[in-house]
Amino acid sequence: MFSLVYYAPLVNIVYRRKPSIVVEEGGSLPFSMEVTLLVLALAVIAIGLWPSSMNWLTEPAGTALLAPFVS
Repeated sequence: MFSLVYYAPLVNIVYRRKPSIVVEEGGSLPFSMEVTLLVLALAVIAIGLWPSSMNWLTEPAGTALLAPFVS
């Protein structure tokens, strides 16, 4: 979804050369949505830099997922 939001305006600029009416009339994001996106982006960066911080979640999930295949 984020990639669509990021690339859609680029594709629009490259192929259409003129923004659509919907894009021209679009408003800015609400502050609460901007804060939410910032928090999520920081979480993604933090998990990318320190992936072992999520071991409490991924190890039990991996064990549960592989349980039917291990005798």
